[in-house]
Order: sequence, then structure tokens, then C-alpha cells
Amino acid sequence: MRVVTRLSAVILALVLLGSDTASAQFFNAPVVVSPKGFTGLALDAMYGRGVNDESGKNDFFGASVTLGLPVISIGAGVGSFDVDNADNEIQFMGNAAVRLIGGPLVPVSINLFAGAAYVSQDVGTTSLNGLSVPIGLGIGFDIPTPGFSIEPWIAPRIHIVRQSGDAATIVFGDSFTRTGVGVSGGVRLGSPVGLGLSLTLDVVNFNDKSISGGPTLPSVSPVTFGVGLSYKFKLPGVGVPGV
Repeated sequence: MRVVTRLSAVILALVLLGSDTASAQFFNAPVVVSPKGFTGLALDAMYGRGVNDESGKNDFFGASVTLGLPVISIGAGVGSFDVDNADNEIQFMGNAAVRLIGGPLVPVSINLFAGAAYVSQDVGTTSLNGLSVPIGLGIGFDIPTPGFSIEPWIAPRIHIVRQSGDAATIVFGDSFTRTGVGVSGGVRLGSPVGLGLSLTLDVVNFNDKSISGGPTLPSVSPVTFGVGLSYKFKLPGVGVPGV
């Protein structure tokens, strides 16, 4: 039983190390941002999946709500993803973004974003906790189209992942933090009625890391893909839906 628990913990730990945010920082989903921003309230649903072996190739489902103000946006959400040999657990996330450059007449928008996602998974008789924190810049380009909006964007970032809990102690000897460099990009499509679609591809790289009293973690470069649907609507006194 201890061997099975140890193997399950290793599998889950590698998945958590190679996963993201979304939806800005959910585990096993790409980091998604909107540099253009909007005013109002947005409801989002996302499906994500790991593309390569280092991502775990697990399915992700999540939902979030975001309040958009003229300069800042604040969001929160929940999600879940499949991991072999471990129970599916709900993960929670929160994020915030500040628009640095942009506006109705500016074709390029830049924002500063940060977020955090937390998940606790049972692995046999132990638990493994994961914290994912992306921090970066989003750069978006507004393509004017009659009635609709098209926003291609790219977002380089620093990505911090922390592992803790009983399983981390069993496998690695202690809790630890790992920092990587990532980039996500995609396109957001918006309509006049508030409906939107987003497509995102994400890659992040974590270099080798030596853990005191434990093994040396190999470098990993997980790749994830996501598809999102959103609905934006105005709130009294806040503004009109951004498209």
C-alpha cells in the first residue's frame, strides 16, 4: 500500500508541477487573460487539457465570474481536473488585473495580472496540496470588425508552484516551491449581445530543482490548451458589456 501511495503521489505531484491558471491560473488549464478588459460582469466556463506527456494529458473543467471596472478587474472561480490514481478534488482560484495601456481608440492594450489557485488532493491515505501563482503582462491587439470584436493576445509571465502536505513529505522529504517562466496566447472573439469565445495555448518551463533531503526534480515544460465560453452583461452604474 505504501508503494502504491508513493507512486500515486509522484504522478499527482508531476501533474501539479506542470499545470496552470487561468481561469487565469487553474491547475491543468492555460493562463487566460484579456488585456483589453471590459466593464460589467462576465460569467466564464472553460475546458482545458494537457497536450504533451509532461502536462499529464488530463481534462479540466472550470467556471469563474469576473467583475470588470474601467481600469481593474477582479475574478474568482472553481474547477476540477482528472488525475489517475487520485480522487478528483475541487480547486479554487482568484485573480486581478490592472490595465496599464489601452482605451477605445488605442489598438494595443497592456495589463498587469496576478492570480492564485489552490487544490488539495487525497492520494491514498495522504494528501498533497498545490498552490499555483502566475504573475505577468498581457498584451492584446484590437482588430476592428463591424459589430464583433477580435482580440489576439500574448501573456509572458513568471509562474510559482508550491507543493506541501503529507504526500510531498513522503516523496520529496519536505514541502518546496518551484519557479518557472511561461507564456500563453490566443484569441478572444466577442459579440454585441455579450457572448464570447476564447482559444488559448500555454507553455511553461520549470528548470531542474534540487530538494534538500530529497530527489532532484527534472526540468518540465508542460503544454496546455483551452476553450472558453463567456457571457458579459452590464451592471447598473458600472458600464456596458465589453465585446
